[in-house]
Amino acid sequence: TVRLRSETVEEYLLRINIVSIAAPLVPPNFTPLFDQPALTRSFRAAFWQAATQMSDPDSWVLRFLRARKWDVDQALGMIRKTLAWRVGQAIDEVAYFGESKLHYHTMYTGLAFACTTDRLGCPVYVVRVRANVANNRSILAIKRFLCWQLETSQLLAAASDGRVTLLFDMSDITRENIDLDLVRVLISLLSSYFPETLGIMILFTTSWFFMGLWTVIAPFIDPVVKSKIVMVRSTREITPYIDLDQLPIELGGKKPFNYNYIQPTSEENVCMADAAARQAAEREHPS
Repeated sequence: TVRLRSETVEEYLLRINIVSIAAPLVPPNFTPLFDQPALTRSFRAAFWQAATQMSDPDSWVLRFLRARKWDVDQALGMIRKTLAWRVGQAIDEVAYFGESKLHYHTMYTGLAFACTTDRLGCPVYVVRVRANVANNRSILAIKRFLCWQLETSQLLAAASDGRVTLLFDMSDITRENIDLDLVRVLISLLSSYFPETLGIMILFTTSWFFMGLWTVIAPFIDPVVKSKIVMVRSTREITPYIDLDQLPIELGGKKPFNYNYIQPTSEENVCMADAAARQAAEREHPS
């Protein structure tokens, strides 16, 4: 139980001798953009890190303008707040180390993964609520996991203007799968720090237990996020949003897909150790 709560992917692979301390999954010498540590980072460095790490600057700024209904002052205030949060939470470091520092059990069981697209071309992340057991990991571990998922989702969402669809599969859930802390963290991230990332959130459930819980949760959800949530009780009710051919078989669709966690290797991150090439790219970056 202790290992389930704390063991990262890299710690697990070290324990079973898949990787070694001499050859870690990711080079350990993380250096922030422009070689500026968090405590002395300039607004410029924080902005370029956030706006270019997984997206492009124009699209990134546009999301904040949309979120604040084109009020430039409010959008700039939201950007400043987001940059301060990203620096404080070391989001660039979360992205750098990737899955190597994420909770192994969460990755292995497939709590959330992208496997298809909806009718608008947005990537669909399936969230299997039955795989979530709060006692198996800390809230910090799930927060890091969610930040990593939302950050890297932009690599898949370029064609959909940065928007993703979240499909929560509530089948076979029990009380131990209901995690209000996870819900609060996710809503906070979407409304405050990843604006205009959520296209729609589909809650697929036939559970009367969840329906009762929803009446308690709903009043505390940000109105903008809440307006993007739809509740469905059958596969047929999902099809207006996701084509049956694109819906995984486990959700009643026709797409064959089985989640299988492929463990990372040291060799796949060799290029990250090329400090000279990175420094050259930073020198050529616009100021």
